[in-house]
Amino acid sequence: MQDYYRALELRPGAPLSEVKTAFRRLVRKYHPDLHPASRRPWAEERLKTVVEAYRAIKHWLEVTNHNMPTKVQKKARRVPEDPFSIKATEMFQYLLDGYGEEALRIYDEIMPGKCRTALLPPLGMKDYLDCLFLIAEEYERQEKLREAVEVYEEIYEEEKEEPRVRYFFDELVERLKRLYCQKLAKECEPQEAIKYYLRAVELGLERRELAIVFRRLAECAIQIGDSKRARCWLNKALELRPNLSGAERLSAQIETARAR
Repeated sequence: MQDYYRALELRPGAPLSEVKTAFRRLVRKYHPDLHPASRRPWAEERLKTVVEAYRAIKHWLEVTNHNMPTKVQKKARRVPEDPFSIKATEMFQYLLDGYGEEALRIYDEIMPGKCRTALLPPLGMKDYLDCLFLIAEEYERQEKLREAVEVYEEIYEEEKEEPRVRYFFDELVERLKRLYCQKLAKECEPQEAIKYYLRAVELGLERRELAIVFRRLAECAIQIGDSKRARCWLNKALELRPNLSGAERLSAQIETARAR
């Protein structure tokens, strides 16, 4: 059983909620479609190991919990009694089990007028952060991108200030950068797009990605008539990639704007 826990990158004896969270994370990590062709056989083997470990641990936990005395089962479950806590726990379980739409229905029912930190007491810090991540993931799946980013950003700020559950921190950062640059910035007005691109820069980008983002920032600045910032951002892009495509066209547009 220890080998199975190791396969899921968990400590031996981790509860079922942690097992389910680790399983979902590793399925995303080792999904063959997310790897180049040369690494797909390796990813498939890793995924098989993860699935086998998850099924074995889940079955073992369910069997051993079923055989516990009733009082011990109740203590292990720690079911909260107030209506909000019961609904919050139910919502989190729906998320863990993959019923995102039903989870968001409960979320929309219990959260109006409340800060998301209201979920912290009934769930505890780790499950609270896991819950937020899964909520953001479901928002993203439903193409509610601004809502998804808002929740992802809240997790990022929480983790940045006091790291607690950093096993998904890198994935969180990558999701934010992708949503900023590939989704939201392309769907909004230039002034707002600038804000999203700058957030992506703050998170850290590869040299090539950074050059492209600076070029896009320059394009946005041209659209709002800010030739000074456009020139500054284009120069930064060219420092990173001297042969950046479209740079000559942008430079000409900037000079034309300055001459007016």
